[in-house]
Amino acid sequence: MVYSLLDCLSSKNAYNVSTGVCIRPL
Repeated sequence: MVYSLLDCLSSKNAYNVSTGVCIRPL
């Protein structure tokens, strides 16, 4: 799934700015 930056941050997930990828914690 694709997450927006705000969705990523609001979900306490890590956001890789260089690649624009939201990384969900295990």
